Amino acid sequence: MQWRSRLTADTQQASHKQRAGRWIALLATAALAGLGGFYSAHFVWRADAPAVVTMAGPSPITEGPSSDDDKSGRTAPRDRFAQSSPLENLAGVGDPCSPLPTTPQSLLEEATRVTEALAQAFADEPDALEVGARLLHWFGRSKQAVELWEECLRLDPEYAHAHAGLGMVAAAQEDHAKAVTYLRKAVDLQPGNFPARASLANSLIATNQSKEAIAVLEDAQRRDPRSQGFFLLGQAYTQIGELEKARENFEAAIQKYPEYGEAYYRLATVYARLGQQEKARQAIQKSRELKAEQRQDERVKRQEYDDLDAARRRVAETYTEAASIYFTRKRRREAERLWRRAALLDAKNIECRQGLAWLCWEQLRVPESISWLKELAALRPNDAAIWFEIGRMHGELNEFAEAAGALGKAVELEPGNEKYRAAHESAKKQAAGRTPSNT
Repeated sequence: MQWRSRLTADTQQASHKQRAGRWIALLATAALAGLGGFYSAHFVWRADAPAVVTMAGPSPITEGPSSDDDKSGRTAPRDRFAQSSPLENLAGVGDPCSPLPTTPQSLLEEATRVTEALAQAFADEPDALEVGARLLHWFGRSKQAVELWEECLRLDPEYAHAHAGLGMVAAAQEDHAKAVTYLRKAVDLQPGNFPARASLANSLIATNQSKEAIAVLEDAQRRDPRSQGFFLLGQAYTQIGELEKARENFEAAIQKYPEYGEAYYRLATVYARLGQQEKARQAIQKSRELKAEQRQDERVKRQEYDDLDAARRRVAETYTEAASIYFTRKRRREAERLWRRAALLDAKNIECRQGLAWLCWEQLRVPESISWLKELAALRPNDAAIWFEIGRMHGELNEFAEAAGALGKAVELEPGNEKYRAAHESAKKQAAGRTPSNT
């Protein structure tokens, strides 16, 4: 696998996370308003998110209506869910629990089937094609990725992610003039996309357009200061000879990220040009120390690096995004198939477990939802909202002792949260009312 520059790698990772967060948020549009707590924090972006269902009242599982739908509108699984064969090829995947591919190449072949199935299912939607483009780019298939991004633009000339992707490919190929054209458009369409903005600034500096790079970055840095942004501003000001401003920005980058070795190196150069020789000596020494530590870290990482493990994590992200697209189009079986495969590929993938917990709750499969939430709690042990949601779901099943235990953990993590404390007290009372001595 080809190694990429820090700027390119960081930009792609941040862009992916931004987009994954957007798709996970979209799950809320297809789910019910009754779910709160953890989901209100992690899925629902509306300011008027509804309150959490209280512990009291009948359980929709044990005492709910006999029809397929409960009174809240949540839908029980129909026969078509229960009877679907695990070997049925759904969303490009057969049995989601089948043995995992054992090489990056075989994993890419499986993932390609998934992204092609997604593109066929939603052939007129750029989001569906773009999932495949980023996967191919990650695996070094930039030519094929470009073709997909170009198709996205044929479908929607204002599709920001395609402009950003094409710009980043051009920048990686050192075609900075082309990169600037695409990335300008991406930033115009999506001003909050910092990775695209940083890539644009980098290409502008590479083409001696530092004044525009400064204009691209300064307002954004005031709103959302980033170490990379300060570093790029330092480079731009150095290029146009404004050394005091270059110094200020390199120092700000180091303040934000004290292990920024390249920033120390550039700062040393600026100090020397300003005649501050002792500061230059100290900065260059710090840069050498950090570079030595970095080289050691890289040696360790190379020894521990597993191409297959990294590929599995990346493919899990692709499946999670594809599942979210299926879910928001009410294709629940495909969504579940892909989320389950993603969970098998990456034991630490949070988003696929969030999706499965949501889907299972929506289909009245509350014990399964609890199981996925417990996996999330193991991955995010300090997130009180997850334990609150686990307790609330145990309450739906009239399992009040378990509810009290989970809610107690939420209170331990956030003792000042009155909502958690009230739910905990309610659950304890319900549990006490069901003890043998009180029956």
